[in-house]
Amino acid sequence: MREELAFGRRADHTGEELLPRDQAQRNEDASLLQDVYVLREEPRAATVADETALDEYVLAWGRTDEDPQALTALLREEVLLKTYPRSVEQLAPLVADKQDPSALRLLARVCEAKNDYDRAIALLTDAIRMAPDDVAALSILARVYAKRDGEAAAVPWHERILEVNPKVRASRVFLARWYYAQGQYAAALPHWERLFLRERQNRVCELYWLLTTIHCYGIRGLEKRLAAVQSWQDLTAQERSLLHELFLLVGKHRLQEGELDLAEQALRFALRLMPAREGERLLAEVKQRKKEVGQQARQPSPLRTREQQNTADLDTFIASWALAVYEEDRRKRFTIAKRLGVIAVILLAGAGGLWSYRQFRPTWHSVAFWKSLPFLRLEERTGAAGKAVALPSAPAGISRGETGE
Repeated sequence: MREELAFGRRADHTGEELLPRDQAQRNEDASLLQDVYVLREEPRAATVADETALDEYVLAWGRTDEDPQALTALLREEVLLKTYPRSVEQLAPLVADKQDPSALRLLARVCEAKNDYDRAIALLTDAIRMAPDDVAALSILARVYAKRDGEAAAVPWHERILEVNPKVRASRVFLARWYYAQGQYAAALPHWERLFLRERQNRVCELYWLLTTIHCYGIRGLEKRLAAVQSWQDLTAQERSLLHELFLLVGKHRLQEGELDLAEQALRFALRLMPAREGERLLAEVKQRKKEVGQQARQPSPLRTREQQNTADLDTFIASWALAVYEEDRRKRFTIAKRLGVIAVILLAGAGGLWSYRQFRPTWHSVAFWKSLPFLRLEERTGAAGKAVALPSAPAGISRGETGE
């Protein structure tokens, strides 16, 4: 009921229903208020717009007890607009005494509609003093400051609104757009990022987020998202304009990084969306750079020749050094192998001698052994006269029985 009255609208009720009262406690001035309530939807209600009727109305309301419905009925926007500025001048002190921020906001909107920005700011300042976290009053104040002094004057108030309530989308959009228009991309990025995370399907928010991100950090890591954006269909005029701006920026960054083919693709796509002199200039610069690169490849500069010569000298040095290292390593390995071969021969010879000794060890202490020796054979040592050659005596400790004699 009060919301309907605050905007000057009411259901089909009588004045008694809107203003319940006890006849014993009401005076004649209260009956005047009742007459106004009853007449306000009839043709005679237009008399309320008359300044004399307004004066009587305000005077009667001031002499009655504090009835909120009476003030609500009086604070009708159409009535205030018709009787402006006297309505605001007469009602502002009454509203201020009642400490009613909502009534002050209504009066401020009337002043804003009449382009009386100074008075509107004064009323809203009083409302914020009564309720420092009144987001509605802060929003109206930011709008009035933007109309009077420009959008820059409204920035602190929108920042204040987001401090009170971070979910106010209008203030976040205002700050994101304003910072982006001023080239303050680092300040705009958190706002666009917050909007994009909350509204994934909003193409405008995504395009602004991509633009601010590229301005701040470049293209790296955004290739897949850029490819997805490039395939969008059914673009609106705003989306087409932002997409054109985005790929002009992408082409410019690719050109600065020397990626000429990717820069040309991005710029051609941007020009297909919307012709622009900046895009044509950048595309011509890409073609010129590609032509210069081709010429340099066919006719190397002296600097490039010197670099190539240095590279060739370095390659020759590395090859000769590697060959020397290989030869030295080979010589060391051959020396080690030769030494190991000699050691192996000595070991084999010793092993062979030991095996032969054990295999054919003779009984050198027997007479048969001594007889078997060539230089002691009896037949060869017997002379023509048949004289026998004396045999050497057996070693000490050996008896003849042991020798078979």
